[in-house]
Amino acid sequence: MPWGLRGLSLIATWLLSSAATSQTSAPPRPDTAAANDLYGLWTGEYDLTEEVLVADLDSAPLLAGGAVRRVQAVVRPVTVESLGTHVLYLEEYSYDDPLGVRRQVLLALEPAPHGTDADVRVRQYTRNTGVSVATPESAPHEALETLPGCDLWLLRDGKQFRGGTRGRACLVVPARQPSYIDYQLVIGQNLVWYRRRTLDLATDDLLEEVAGFRYFELEQARLYSCRISWPADGARRVI
Repeated sequence: MPWGLRGLSLIATWLLSSAATSQTSAPPRPDTAAANDLYGLWTGEYDLTEEVLVADLDSAPLLAGGAVRRVQAVVRPVTVESLGTHVLYLEEYSYDDPLGVRRQVLLALEPAPHGTDADVRVRQYTRNTGVSVATPESAPHEALETLPGCDLWLLRDGKQFRGGTRGRACLVVPARQPSYIDYQLVIGQNLVWYRRRTLDLATDDLLEEVAGFRYFELEQARLYSCRISWPADGARRVI
């Protein structure tokens, strides 16, 4: 084979080999199916019961309303281009006080990076202190503040998503003592459950624990109280 043709043949072989190597070594594209499913599953209005399981007696805000309280949560899609294509707005308020909003957060859903043992990563954003915006959609990116270390890592489990924060990086600011939040969440069809635990940053001692779940009322149920008193002589009696 003439040298010119042999050189062209070698170059063509090298190019094909390089292309194949490039295709096999390129990282796989993120799977957006899980984020799409969670986006639709999470959207809705929720009537919740929130129960204080463990409380710091010095934490008045946590105990406001008693050990059990009823909470309303609204989760709806919004368009905030700077945060991606799957953004939800979450708002919480007490059942008997719709104007007393206690929590507002933007949730940016995105495919979790490979190797993180999760399907969806949820980044949380709040409004910067002192910044006023008419609606979540109108908030410019500089008006938003991310919550470092408070990303939720959710794994698909059948028709549910479950997971939460990881490590000790979701810090409580401000706080009387250095502490962090461990937040676990389950989202499913007609199912919402969460557990929020506040722990001491130095010792991991549990300071507060709150559980939330769908509100329900028992119908056609009655509460009975029964007591048995045993006689001193041990003789049987008809109760």
